[in-house]
Amino acid sequence: MKSEFRNWSDIRVFLAVIREGSTLAASRKLGVAQPTVARRIDALEHETGLILFERDTRGFKPTREARSLIPLAESIEETTLRFATKSRDLAKPR
Repeated sequence: MKSEFRNWSDIRVFLAVIREGSTLAASRKLGVAQPTVARRIDALEHETGLILFERDTRGFKPTREARSLIPLAESIEETTLRFATKSRDLAKPR
């Protein structure tokens, strides 16, 4: 595993696949092409050195490792949303 995580948007893709159950459904939710979602999951697995999903004809099933990362990913998502809200609030004219 590399010491520096390089693509924070991959966490958003990871959570979308977890929540939607497939790369196709996640791509629709995110408004991007399905191959993009699949590539981002592959990149995240390479970056972390983990297999995050079991792939089969019914979709993507999170592995034990993926399930253990969900709370951290959700925390990052929540923090990112708070950051966006705060920065918008600060940018409003007074």
